[in-house]
Amino acid sequence: MKRILIALVTMVATLTTMAADYNYLIIGLQNGTEKALTVNGLTMTFADGYLKATTGNGTESFSLSTLSKMYFSETESTGISEQMMPASTLRVDGRTLQISAPAGAQVLIANANGMLIDRYTAANDAVTKGLRPGIYIVKINNQSTKIHIR
Repeated sequence: MKRILIALVTMVATLTTMAADYNYLIIGLQNGTEKALTVNGLTMTFADGYLKATTGNGTESFSLSTLSKMYFSETESTGISEQMMPASTLRVDGRTLQISAPAGAQVLIANANGMLIDRYTAANDAVTKGLRPGIYIVKINNQSTKIHIR
């Protein structure tokens, strides 16, 4: 137990030192976009399948299913314009799937056998679907995500 505590304290100290050398935490999403958050005063919490990051500029929430990477950077310039496409989010609550996708995005829901369950073009609002227990593939434009409904 003592070794685990020492390892945890060492890891936190290392991350704190790394963050002190950089100005931004870059959060990469599966759709290829990246979001830069200032490290100064940054706090992060994880709850209900979401990462909540709070800085002096406000709070941002990211669905854990849409995250692809996180890293520290000296500059916020990522070379990827944030205006490319708003992020899509999937949220599972019991047997309900909530999908938020950019307007005009093509959304497909299929079961594990490849049977098409639903297909639509996203509007500006979130769509909620009640699904039976099982494994599903949700494809938004060219990005596919596997979800499990229990």
